[in-house]
Amino acid sequence: MGLDWQSNSYNDYYYGVSAAESARTGGSVAAYDSDSSVNPYFKVDAYYEIAPQWQAVANFRYTWLDDEISDSSMVEDDHEARVSLGVKYQF
Repeated sequence: MGLDWQSNSYNDYYYGVSAAESARTGGSVAAYDSDSSVNPYFKVDAYYEIAPQWQAVANFRYTWLDDEISDSSMVEDDHEARVSLGVKYQF
């Protein structure tokens, strides 16, 4: 478990909508200016040794989005879930 802090510059870049951008959509996407945010998350990683130098890797991360992100007209949910799968070779 942990917390991710994101600056207002980061949030504006990814989740903000300027007045000009909103106007280009005909107002269907509302203008939005964000502040910084703190997003709590839960993460689980798993590793499985396939052979001496090879591992299968899996991880799951669930993040609860701060209102500064979820209130954006670009965001539909107040959470985010990610799953990653991969193979790792160690030299």
